[in-house]
Amino acid sequence: MKLAAVFLLFVSCFFNEDRYKTDAVQEPTFELILQEQTGGPAKPQMMVVKGEKSLKDFYIQINKTRRPGLPVPEINFKEEKVIILCMGSRTTGGYSIEIEKLEEKADLINIYVREKGSPSKYSTSVLTEPFSIYKIKAADKKLVFKKADQR
Repeated sequence: MKLAAVFLLFVSCFFNEDRYKTDAVQEPTFELILQEQTGGPAKPQMMVVKGEKSLKDFYIQINKTRRPGLPVPEINFKEEKVIILCMGSRTTGGYSIEIEKLEEKADLINIYVREKGSPSKYSTSVLTEPFSIYKIKAADKKLVFKKADQR
């Protein structure tokens, strides 16, 4: 009898239903395509690219000072969108801008953006225009940019 009770206790722990639960909401994922310190626009901007022409136009801009230029990535715009984050001009090195996370809601996706870096006494004194390019799964939802500390 004791052996049967121990066996049932063991089996009930092993087949605990919490092991088989899945999260109801799965956070969308993103992939970094390119992150650079120079060549971005002089003014800060965040944009969603939904077509090949817009992506090529951006690469023309960032390749103005590069020889050879960076290749335009192959994106399937039926399944993916491109997010471009531009920090604008900075007078020192050491800055970057990146997606911290995506948060999917019923009718929108929040894109939390973090700006990193600050000048220190050891920073190079040079004009930089940091930018990052990401790809995400295409969704028919509104994309909203927020600062990472704005939750």
